[in-house]
Amino acid sequence: MRSCSQIQKGIGNISSYSRYGDGVGCVLLYHCNEWYVYYQHFIYLPCPTSNECSIILFIHCICATIVAEMKACANDGNWKTALALMEEMAERGISPNEFTYSVAITACGNGGQWSKALELLDKMRSMNMKINTITYNSAISALAKAARTESKQQRRFDYHPTTPPESGNSDPGTLWRHALEIINNMEREGVKRDVFTYSSAINTCGAAGRWEEAVDLIRAMKEEDGGRDTRPNKVTYTSAIVACGNSGQWDAAFDLFNEMKREGLRPDLVAYNALIAAGMNGNKPDEVFDLWIELCQPNKENISPDIVTLTEVIATLDRASGKSNREKISYSPKLSSEA
Repeated sequence: MRSCSQIQKGIGNISSYSRYGDGVGCVLLYHCNEWYVYYQHFIYLPCPTSNECSIILFIHCICATIVAEMKACANDGNWKTALALMEEMAERGISPNEFTYSVAITACGNGGQWSKALELLDKMRSMNMKINTITYNSAISALAKAARTESKQQRRFDYHPTTPPESGNSDPGTLWRHALEIINNMEREGVKRDVFTYSSAINTCGAAGRWEEAVDLIRAMKEEDGGRDTRPNKVTYTSAIVACGNSGQWDAAFDLFNEMKREGLRPDLVAYNALIAAGMNGNKPDEVFDLWIELCQPNKENISPDIVTLTEVIATLDRASGKSNREKISYSPKLSSEA
């Protein structure tokens, strides 16, 4: 038997779990031959005839188990099951909270269902739920993943664009617009934007060939007063370089590459390959060959070309003056195994 003060202290500790987004817990108390179940708000039960009562069972697992299953579904991209679990919560009388919606949005994004992710975001807004950075990032990440998938499919020789549904929300050509809309919504609502937010938006724009928008986002990051949280990093710059490279915009890509160096960020092999791809698409054989020579020299970062570098350099030189240019790189160093 425990005193009422002990029970109240225990219930107080239990209620703190809800801060971590595990949903709504449940306390089951037994007093005077009656069961008392408290959801959402933990009410302290007075004892009119005794200073003691028993806590028979604490059931926090009802919602915690469902959310745990949703997290597993999110990691696997099993969006159908994740949404079904949300419905199960509602049927049990437990209202899904912001965290639950965020997990469901992640599940939809990993499952390639970006339009459903946006629908969940709109539903949260219609219910006046507070949308935080994590939830917005989950939605914008869904757009970035869908944009990359669409971009890869477009490069296939047997690619046939699907007929977009009547709803413009499901047209993959609008992905980059949705990403910028999320960026703007976050600003209007006073929600903090971080490097992940901007990087995902840049990836979305880059996959759609919207290189100017990608560069503008880099500029917006530098102008935003967010400290390190919004300062462009190596990944962000590389994403923007890829966006420029996909559109054959060598000058813009080269400027970003040098800007990254001026900011004290040392380009890695991914950044070099992105710039070389920009030179390949922009028909800049001399500049590409200079980058090849630079990579072949000993450097502090111990960066050396890989098979991707070699392939892109050969393709660039072949386009410019024929296969005889391959002799220029016949002395290639040992290729990196990072491919």
